[in-house]
Amino acid sequence: MTILGLDGCFIKGHHVRHLLIAIGVDPENQMYLVAYALVESECRETWLWFLELLGIDLELNNSYGIVWIIDKQKGLTYAIRELFPHFEHRLCVKHFYNNFKASHKGLMLKQLLWGATKCKTKQGWNYVYQVKENGGDQFMVNIEQKSCSWNKWQLIGILCIHRMTALLTSNRDPLDS
Repeated sequence: MTILGLDGCFIKGHHVRHLLIAIGVDPENQMYLVAYALVESECRETWLWFLELLGIDLELNNSYGIVWIIDKQKGLTYAIRELFPHFEHRLCVKHFYNNFKASHKGLMLKQLLWGATKCKTKQGWNYVYQVKENGGDQFMVNIEQKSCSWNKWQLIGILCIHRMTALLTSNRDPLDS
């Protein structure tokens, strides 16, 4: 599967322009610059022009097997959909988090969101639990990684109440873990 990230930014200075970039991800999960262009404005037409050239250079005959990582750039989604009708896209987590934190405040939810991004499969997410204490404190427990945001478990190796709660919630025996 090919992963391409697309973004645009405003460049200040003597010659005001917008920079459009395409970033690729290789099999070792390393990022590299694929293409860039300086344009007068960031709009549907400039994204179409950029993506047409990118498609020709990368020989993207169809859009199967390509995942586009994008944010809410002006006209970008429409341009991709027009040129690559079978496209699959994902939102950039950083931009998603900026929208998410406006209505979901707190370190615990931030940790859960970023923890979810590291899960490779849906099953991986099933090992992460949010445990709330009566006093209102919240802790994140990852059963598979044997970690708890309380950190005492990792420091002394004794099963903490938060992990025990998560194990019981997932119908597992705490003594077997």
